[in-house]
Amino acid sequence: MARSFHGIGGGSVLETRVSRRQAVELAVGVRLGEGRGPVAGMMTDLSTAGARVILPAPVEEGRLLELRCIAFTGTARVVWCREMESRVHAGVRFVSIAEGRDALNALAGRNPELRDVRMAGG
Repeated sequence: MARSFHGIGGGSVLETRVSRRQAVELAVGVRLGEGRGPVAGMMTDLSTAGARVILPAPVEEGRLLELRCIAFTGTARVVWCREMESRVHAGVRFVSIAEGRDALNALAGRNPELRDVRMAGG
């Protein structure tokens, strides 16, 4: 699904996302590496392919993160990271989902009969 919109500086940008995003507010524990404890984050956009995560500190592009929330757990790769509105936002692409694939599909709007999962923990 490609659509055009205006980017920073007024130029036109072509969006090439394959999966639709859903607005969510989902607390997530993020493990930044082996032997490091999880930090608290928040998912604000979610699709079956990835998410936007608000983090307490910047992370480098390409880094693998372990994500754990009430609905699913998995591994994601950082695609981009930048500071916006005094917070650190990172776009991640899921590499694997260890548990909760059905819940992820429901949260991302792919499985409407399971949509009640959106309210879990809230």
